Amino acid sequence: MNSKHRKRKVAGFTLIELLVVVAIIAVLAAILFPVFARARENARRSSCMSNEKQLGLGTLMYSQDYDERLPPYSSGQYNSNVKGNWMDMIYPYVKNDQVFFCPSGTSTQSVAGQFDAREVNYGVNYLYLTTTLTGAVPSAGCYPAGCTGVSLASINSPSETVWLVDRDANRDGVTGKINMEADITSKAPTKLHFDGADVTFLDGHVKWMKIPGVLTKDYTLWDRE
Repeated sequence: MNSKHRKRKVAGFTLIELLVVVAIIAVLAAILFPVFARARENARRSSCMSNEKQLGLGTLMYSQDYDERLPPYSSGQYNSNVKGNWMDMIYPYVKNDQVFFCPSGTSTQSVAGQFDAREVNYGVNYLYLTTTLTGAVPSAGCYPAGCTGVSLASINSPSETVWLVDRDANRDGVTGKINMEADITSKAPTKLHFDGADVTFLDGHVKWMKIPGVLTKDYTLWDRE
C-alpha cells in the first residue's frame, strides 16, 4: 500500500494525562492565589498608611494654627460658615478627598467636598481627645454647644497616644466581615488589613496593629485606661 494512503496516527492526551495536568494546575492555583491576594492587600495597606500619614500631618498643621489644640470630633454645628467635623477642619491641610478613604474599605463619599463620619474610613479617638464646651461627656454628643479638641500640651506621650485608626461602617467590628446592616454610628477600629488596622499616633507616625491584642482587648479604642 502506498504510504500516502496510510492512515496517519494522531497523538493525543490520555484521560489520565489530562487529569494529571488539571490536578497540577489546581495545586499551583491554590498556592499562588493566596500569595497574589496577600500582595494586593499589602499594597492597599501601604496606600492606607500613606493616607493616614497625610491625615496625621494635616492634624498637626491644624494644631499649629489653633493654639496647639487638636481639631474636635465635631463643632456641634453644620452650616456654610462653620465646619462641622474633624474631616472638614483638616481638609484645607490635605486638600484631597481620597485620603479619607481606605482602598480596602467599602465606604464611599456621597457628596464631593463634603464628609460624613459614617462614610469615611478613619475614626478618631474622640472620647479621649475631645471635650465638650459644657463639660459633658463627648459620647453624649456635641450639640448644640459644640466641642473642642484637647491641647497637645495635655498629652503626656504623643508617640503612644492614638489619633485615628481604620474603620468601616459597613463591616462588623469584631470579624471585619462586610455587613451592610452594621451599626454605622460605631467608631470602633475595624480589621481592614489582615487581622488588624493601621493606626496613627499623635506624633505623626503610623503603624499596623493587631485586633484584638496589641491594639485593644475588647475591639474598642477609646478607653482612657
